[in-house]
Amino acid sequence: MPQHSSLKRGILLLLTIGLVGVPRPAGATVFVAMSDADLTRASNVILTGTVAGIRSVATPNDDRIRTYITLDVNEVLKGRLRRRTVTIREPGGNVGNMGLRVYGTPEFAVGENVFVFLQRHGDGTLGTTSLGLGKYRISGGTLGIAERTLDAQVVGGSERDLRSLKAMTAAIRRHVMTAPADLADIVEVPPEATDDSLPHSVVSAYSFLGPGRWHEADGDQTISYLVDENGEPAIGLAESVDAVEVAMAAWSNVPTARIALAVGGTAPARPMACDSLSQIVFNDPFGDVPNPSGCSGILALGGFCWNTSLQKNVNGVVFSAITEANITFNNGFSSCAFWNKTNIIEVLTHEIGHTIGLGHSSEDPAERDSVLSDATMYFRAHFDGRGAGLREDDIDGLSFIYPGVDPDDVDGDGILNGDDNCPDEANDGQVDTDKDGHGDLCDNCPTMANADQIAQPGCGTLNVTSLLVTRSKSETADRLKLRGTFDLTEGDAIDARYGPVMFLLVDGDGNLLSQNVSAQAVNTKKRRIRYRYRNADRSLRIRVNSRDGRHYKVAVSGKRLSLHNADTAPILAAVSMESHALSAELARCVLQKRGRRFVCTP
Repeated sequence: MPQHSSLKRGILLLLTIGLVGVPRPAGATVFVAMSDADLTRASNVILTGTVAGIRSVATPNDDRIRTYITLDVNEVLKGRLRRRTVTIREPGGNVGNMGLRVYGTPEFAVGENVFVFLQRHGDGTLGTTSLGLGKYRISGGTLGIAERTLDAQVVGGSERDLRSLKAMTAAIRRHVMTAPADLADIVEVPPEATDDSLPHSVVSAYSFLGPGRWHEADGDQTISYLVDENGEPAIGLAESVDAVEVAMAAWSNVPTARIALAVGGTAPARPMACDSLSQIVFNDPFGDVPNPSGCSGILALGGFCWNTSLQKNVNGVVFSAITEANITFNNGFSSCAFWNKTNIIEVLTHEIGHTIGLGHSSEDPAERDSVLSDATMYFRAHFDGRGAGLREDDIDGLSFIYPGVDPDDVDGDGILNGDDNCPDEANDGQVDTDKDGHGDLCDNCPTMANADQIAQPGCGTLNVTSLLVTRSKSETADRLKLRGTFDLTEGDAIDARYGPVMFLLVDGDGNLLSQNVSAQAVNTKKRRIRYRYRNADRSLRIRVNSRDGRHYKVAVSGKRLSLHNADTAPILAAVSMESHALSAELARCVLQKRGRRFVCTP
């Protein structure tokens, strides 16, 4: 199956920073190019400064996630500030395992020198004017280079702007002289930016890596979006719903892909937030999108919420789970010459493509490959009358992320159904620890043979409270730590002083670790039961403790292990002792430390 060009480019990009095989994030925002004069007029404050701190904050009262960037101010070119530091607010961010990605939002890093155009929000706080259009990175030392790179579609312009800082500063000063002064009150430090009672995370960079997809598509669940009941003013509600349906049908009807999109009805518009509702909103009723300047600025703003603890390997790429999609069209474009139903459908098709995980086919303004430049997912809008028409690269990309169903290989793992020991669960390793004909990933008791899959006495649930898998630079020095609990029914008991004890840890491709260990010591004094086990080279140890013989705690520690063959997160853990086999499905594992560590929690 051909690999989508955006995935190829992402792999090349991320190799330079140490991550292999991860596609470049998709963008889901459309800009109409703004001139320097437009940016200057639309901005309340223009300044140069240095990023001093970055903090993402979740506000539970409105389901918003925002990121606050504190700037040490070097020079103010427009506007008035009372202090030498200012904290600006951008939509999106990651807090814990949850995140809201709003494409077109500029990226920041602590210590970075910046040239920013800032626009006042309705509550007095500041944010970059038209998001990514309002932020330049300063580099080059005394020579001074100002650079802007966008991860979004641009109508009538380029995603990259590179120029002399000196020349740019001089040009902006000239525009400031003719721009009207705005002395409105500004909130220079939003109170929520420093409220430690709110869920938050402090980071060194406001940037996003890692792809997302709708895992529901694999179970043939239809993914529904609500449509704003007011519709797009230029064409009305009925035509707006029809436009969305046409765009969704284009993606749903690709025969080599497995995804179904649908309009879930119309509903009152809602703000862009992680509120468990996927929505397409028109005319920006909540001020989520910075206002345009004439027929330039942000045309449509889009992104998705995701859960980084829910991951899945598809075609060798680990995707986090998209949980919600949001697209909001700006106000003020209805009278622009290019704004008609056909072009609205093209924008919708492009935006919906991003919200299901597709990146740009190319971001090269001089792209010579006609397959890439002709794609609807090209970074520039075509507005050539295509509407919802998909092209070769669009179809290849969708088929890569959402591979279609082969009737002879339903789970898509490369093993034909008749030879597959888990025909409905991707399991290309075909690991079957208990040799009962059912692979570990679909066996209801993976360490106790039960060919008929009828629940066996002693087969129970292991409740994993934490799991940490760390891969070192040496392939034989990996480590793991697992903590968990299990309960026995009344009258049941374990006497695990003799016989083998097994620990099993499995990923989507096969065993990470499967070891037999032997008894080391037993202590049953004062009604406390303690079992300790270790394998021959002492690289794996297991401790099982209980005070009452019914409620048990389990601790597994390992060192000098070989886990480098595991490319996906652990999804199954099991401990087997005496006549008891206890197993757990692990659904909340996060990859950290540039692929070196999996952290799993309940």
